[in-house]
Amino acid sequence: MVRTRKFRPLNCNPAVSTPIKRSCMTVESLLLLRDEYNKDHPTNPIIADKPALIWYELKMRLQCEDEKCWLGEIDDKVKRDTIQKQLFAPDHPPEWIKNPLEWLTNLDIDSVMEQYQEKYADFEYLGTTSIDYDYIIDKSTGTCVEDLLCKFDLAKAIARGKQRFAAVFNLDKHDEPGSHWVSMFLSVPKKTIVFFDSANGGVPAEIRRFVKLVRSQNPEYKFIATKKEHQKKNTECGVYSIHFIIEMLHDYDKMLNIALKGRMPDKAMTRYRRKYFNRPK
Repeated sequence: MVRTRKFRPLNCNPAVSTPIKRSCMTVESLLLLRDEYNKDHPTNPIIADKPALIWYELKMRLQCEDEKCWLGEIDDKVKRDTIQKQLFAPDHPPEWIKNPLEWLTNLDIDSVMEQYQEKYADFEYLGTTSIDYDYIIDKSTGTCVEDLLCKFDLAKAIARGKQRFAAVFNLDKHDEPGSHWVSMFLSVPKKTIVFFDSANGGVPAEIRRFVKLVRSQNPEYKFIATKKEHQKKNTECGVYSIHFIIEMLHDYDKMLNIALKGRMPDKAMTRYRRKYFNRPK
C-alpha cells in the first residue's frame, strides 16, 4: 500500500476559478503541469485529460504537501513565479511565524488587494499611501506622493469601466516611519465615499480634501465616516483595513452596516490573516 504525505489545501487567489473542490488549480494550470511532468517522465507519462484525474495523478506521483510544491515541475522560474501569483493568495512574511501579530506593511496590503482587483473587473485599487498623498514631491512635474489619488479623475475612471475604488492610508506622512492603517471605499452605484478607521480616531483633513476633490467633479456623492471603535489592541489595523474593502466588494450594504453599527473584534481579524495569506515554507 502506497503511503501518501499529508496534503494541505492553500488559500487561493480570489480571482481563481477551479473545477476541483478545495483546490487552487485551474484547468490551464493542470494541463501545463501535466505536460511539464511528462517532459521529465517520458516513459511513464500522465495520460489523463480530465482535470480531476490529472489533479489526482499529480498528487499521488509528486507526493507534495501542497499544490504550490507542484509548481516545481515548471523549469522556467519566471513562468513559475507568475503562475504562483495567479493561483495562490500571497505568502505572509517569514517574520509572522515567530510573531503572528506582526504589523502589515504596505507590500503585504498591496499583495492582497491587487488580487481582488483581478477578481472584480469594475474595481480599481488606488494603492497604499501615506496620509499626505497630495503632497507635491516634485514641483517641476507636479508629482504627488500618490498621483492616483491627488489627480483622481472620476469621469475618466468610469470611462475605463471602473465603478468601485479603494485605497489604504497610513496616518504618518511619507517621511515618517508609519503608525496606523485606515481605508476608504468609493462606490459609483451608491454615490458614496466611505472612510473606515477601525480605532475611530476621527477623519483626517487629507481625507476630507479627497472627498472635496470628488465632489468638485460630481456633487451628488455622499461622505460617510464610520464612528465605531472596533479595534481594541494595536496590531490588526492593516487587516481591518483590507477586510473592510474586501467585504464592501462582496456585500456593500451588509459590510457598511457592520462597520457603522456592528462589532468586528480583534480576534476575528487575527483569524483573517490565515484567510488572506498563506504560510511560507
